[in-house]
Amino acid sequence: MMLRLTRIATSRAATFRPTWIPKRNFIIAPPKNEHVYNIALFVMGFGLAYFAGSLSFGPQLEVLVNAHQKAKELETEEAAKKEALQLELNDSSSYSIDSSSNQDHELSSTPLESDHSPSPIDEAESSSNEIENNIQTKIPQIRTTFRAKYVLVGGGTAAYSAYETIKKHEPNADVLIVSKEDLPPYTRPPLSKELWFSDDSLAESLQYKDWNGKNKNVLYKSKADYETEGTKLILGREAVKMHPDRNLIELNDGSYIIYQKLLIATGGSPRNPEFLQNLSPTTMEKVSMYRGLNDYQKIRKLVKEGKEIAIIGGGFLGSELSCAIANEQRKLNGPSRVTQIYPEEGNMSNIFPRYLSNWTKNQLEKFGVNIKSECSVKKLAVDENEGKVTIKTNKEDIKADHVIVAAGIEPNVSLGESGNLEIDEVNGGIVVNKELSATSNVWIAGDVCSYHDVVLGRRRVEHYEHAVYSGQVAAKNMMGFKDEYTHQPMFWSDLGPEISYEAVGTLDSKMMTVSVWAKETEGEEKFDRGLVFYLKNDVITGLLLFNLPNRISLARKIIKSRMNSKDIEKVANAFEIHEPRNPNVKTEEMESSN
Repeated sequence: MMLRLTRIATSRAATFRPTWIPKRNFIIAPPKNEHVYNIALFVMGFGLAYFAGSLSFGPQLEVLVNAHQKAKELETEEAAKKEALQLELNDSSSYSIDSSSNQDHELSSTPLESDHSPSPIDEAESSSNEIENNIQTKIPQIRTTFRAKYVLVGGGTAAYSAYETIKKHEPNADVLIVSKEDLPPYTRPPLSKELWFSDDSLAESLQYKDWNGKNKNVLYKSKADYETEGTKLILGREAVKMHPDRNLIELNDGSYIIYQKLLIATGGSPRNPEFLQNLSPTTMEKVSMYRGLNDYQKIRKLVKEGKEIAIIGGGFLGSELSCAIANEQRKLNGPSRVTQIYPEEGNMSNIFPRYLSNWTKNQLEKFGVNIKSECSVKKLAVDENEGKVTIKTNKEDIKADHVIVAAGIEPNVSLGESGNLEIDEVNGGIVVNKELSATSNVWIAGDVCSYHDVVLGRRRVEHYEHAVYSGQVAAKNMMGFKDEYTHQPMFWSDLGPEISYEAVGTLDSKMMTVSVWAKETEGEEKFDRGLVFYLKNDVITGLLLFNLPNRISLARKIIKSRMNSKDIEKVANAFEIHEPRNPNVKTEEMESSN
């Protein structure tokens, strides 16, 4: 058994072949206010008429006086209603949720009498013409009001993790969850991982087996479970505007929510590449932006029907889905009918060193994925004769029955922007402090959170474990704790039967990397088990564990200790890369990550 050390330099300009040295190999390779004005005119006109002694203006002046009085009465009425609403907003005793509704466990959209109040948003001052119209037609706008001590905006893992934490410390807590999806909070990783490798009977009921063989459901809880716990759900409606100075958010149906403490865990939305712009409705019917549970159910049905699927994207989601669909087609005893298209040279090229990216590509091809690398998509169009989608690239035209676009996500920051919260222009997301607070009574968690990592600096990550831990810390601080977010989140992926990896820290193929791999014989070039160290200014900032499960705690310690390249050979031995551990052994990391 030999040890091979691989060093990757900082430019991808050329291809380098390995130079073998006894027991080690160093590869140098590229990394990769008009009211006042109207009143003034009225006074001037009245004065001129009076001093001119012209009685003929009497009727007109009387009309003007009456109009002015009506305007004043309307303004007084509006001011009184706004004052009453402000008193309501400031009255902490008004924060409550009517939990008597049992209609599908959602908040009723029919307002109760006590829930009627004018919009709390100040309208722009009316012009003179608008004042005249208001006298005749204006009716104060009525909106439905919901209230809760804790309001969680989001339907994913971060929101659910916060919910569980609140209920753990305050079992009778007054909680309201808002999600733009029609489903209660659910977990997303199984949509491209475990669900595809589950038995049909399990998958159809949205269940899968976790790492220790237990059945789990994608939905964290049913609607009935939330109702039993006294929690209300607002589903299928989106929070579109916030007013932090009033502890208030608006929904897209015109209703609003008054909160004491707010969590924004809105996640992200799929990127919309240029080739998707201005597509015809016919073409769009054959394109999916894979993100939610509905997308999974749609694609699984198409695969079972034997449809040809094309996946655009060579990163995490694109690679996982390609393997998952190829596996499903194997179970159906049919040929592989999945094509993966991306502009890079190999899979996972944004984080894997070049040699490992290309090796991974070869493994996926062996698993049955038809890969079209170095292909940039230019246009999508439906062939009217065949009914298939034609994918035009810089190299060739590719046809498929359905196209999945897996081009990454953009954090959903519009709600934060509406409340003038600070947005991270570099990493994306809403900027928070060490306690994950963005402003008074507002916390952020999950993919949309830009936080300060005590070791790696400001960053934003899109990992499941980060959603879990950031949701927990945010929730505790909503309840009055003063916890700081210091967790170093890990992520993991499985690509077919030969590749399983875990990682922690900052991984970027443009960085210097040093790799250590297990070898059985001299001259063997396999990457079955090994480590990839990512360095910035010669300090280890990231670690990739390739087919080395259950060692992530050690990787975290190395990053926290700020070790440098001189320590690599010594610490590599601690990972025991020649003795892979039993992946079925329970560890703290696997417990928190499933």
